[in-house]
Amino acid sequence: MTDAPRDLVTLVRRATTRHASRPLFAIDRDGGWSRYTFADLAREEVRLRASLARLGVRPGDRVAIISKNREEWAVVLAATHALGAAIVPMYEMQHVDDWRHILHDAKARVCFASTDAIYARVRGLLGDLPDLAHVIGLERSAREHADDTSFRHLVDAGLPGEAPLVTPSPGDVAAFIYTSGTTGKPKGVKLSHASLAYEMSAISEGWDLGPGDRTVSILPWAHVGGFGELVAGIHLGFCAAVPSSFDKLAEAIRATRPTVIIAVPRVWNALYDAIHKGMAARPPALRWVWETALRAEKKRRSGLRLRKRERVARRIARRVLFPAVRAKLGGELRYAVSGAAALSKEIAELFVSIGIPMLEVYGQTETCAVSTANTPGATKLGTVGRPLRDVRIEIDRSVGDASDGSGEIVIHTPGAMLGYHGLDAETAAVIRPDGGIRTGDLGRLDADGYLLITGRVREVYKLENGKFVTPVPLEESLTLSPYIAQALVWGWNKPHNVAVLVIDEAAVRKWCDENGVRATAHTEDARVRELFVREIAERTRGCKGYERIESFALVTEAFTTENGMLTPTLKLKRSVVLARHRERIEALYG
Repeated sequence: MTDAPRDLVTLVRRATTRHASRPLFAIDRDGGWSRYTFADLAREEVRLRASLARLGVRPGDRVAIISKNREEWAVVLAATHALGAAIVPMYEMQHVDDWRHILHDAKARVCFASTDAIYARVRGLLGDLPDLAHVIGLERSAREHADDTSFRHLVDAGLPGEAPLVTPSPGDVAAFIYTSGTTGKPKGVKLSHASLAYEMSAISEGWDLGPGDRTVSILPWAHVGGFGELVAGIHLGFCAAVPSSFDKLAEAIRATRPTVIIAVPRVWNALYDAIHKGMAARPPALRWVWETALRAEKKRRSGLRLRKRERVARRIARRVLFPAVRAKLGGELRYAVSGAAALSKEIAELFVSIGIPMLEVYGQTETCAVSTANTPGATKLGTVGRPLRDVRIEIDRSVGDASDGSGEIVIHTPGAMLGYHGLDAETAAVIRPDGGIRTGDLGRLDADGYLLITGRVREVYKLENGKFVTPVPLEESLTLSPYIAQALVWGWNKPHNVAVLVIDEAAVRKWCDENGVRATAHTEDARVRELFVREIAERTRGCKGYERIESFALVTEAFTTENGMLTPTLKLKRSVVLARHRERIEALYG
């Protein structure tokens, strides 16, 4: 695309000019939805830019923000870039030690904090952060705090024209996006304007999306996927609904009727579970129609002929049941996009069967979000699609199990990071001399060039018998059970695999009521354990013999960010979960 912007400042300026009167965000506020337009972003960016320049922000500086998704986030992003500075996003739910590390590592000059509580905690870190000169609260009232600690005061006080617009060079750093820290301290990934601008141009190709399309903001903008979604939405003229909390997601979907939803597999898993639970409560005749129709849709995709009763069930479902489910998702959803982790093929097939294309994508922070994608008209379920324009995928078969064509995925892309901030050795270990990015993921390419993810290099372990096990696909299969909320599979240097299963308490309690189980400690009841034996067998039916789960522990404590078992991007901190349940796991081998 010859007119594609090469930096994010130009991208934002073009978008706010072209789409000035259009809504950029629908904001969940005071029980209703208010519009925030592209013109609002342009107006507030100019004013905040002037105030930040007065506070001393210069080209090459770093401006941090600790916040969930909200309209002020976009203003901070645009103003930071328009001063030639780089953005350093963080999560509200991160540990304060991570904030301290990131602010110190990035040498942030300014930090925006969303809530008064976060503002106070960051202020408490100032003694450890010699480079941090200003902490600004997004929610601090301009009336009560008519000073430079209030975002609203800075916007109100900034005068247009006071700070000239800086157009950065394509190679300048646009963002320091820190990794989630699953195996150590977060590392600052330096992404350039050129990389991000390329990404926005490449992912918009092959999609029939543009002004008038609507999405719901689910991915956090501090995550590279959410960051990319925000910038792509600005570039394409989207309107993004921004719910005030994740608990209001269903309400936001019904109210704003999105045409595209981008989410991680955990969200799609939850929707899959809700759909099946809703159908399970229907009369037997409708359940039969639903189940038969789903099987019929799968047979049709495989090119198989349908029996008469399957054709009847499919016809009824397409007229009644499938539209009813789509209505729960707003009724206008054209694309469901999943990324950040592997999605179960069973879940993808459900959405495709009810008439919603499920498009799985793949990438990393180090490769600027998306490197491969299934696109409309070029989709293969069970894969993460084909490479974007100018991206080349290489499979290094010296790593992993080459017997099935798998190896470490190496990505050659114009979206490659500049490196890890201040970590030359770590950078050299990931960026090869030829520019390829070692992903640490295992995968293979099929005959049509579609990429299949088969595991993670450092999560693969060897059993006592020398067989290699990739636990993540097993864990994902287990969580398709309505009774299993989360799972960890383990067996390093052991004779067989075991699992720690977090039960879905509501589902198990309902099963207990229906089956006359009255034990208070239901996780130890023999009949409940037998239920899980059957569920494990069903969900791992296609696994290899040595991958079978021979024993398991049932627990009620969820893996969460609060207890440190999940990263802010909801990835499993395997070492933390193993440490928490070490005694249970050892007892399973007793």
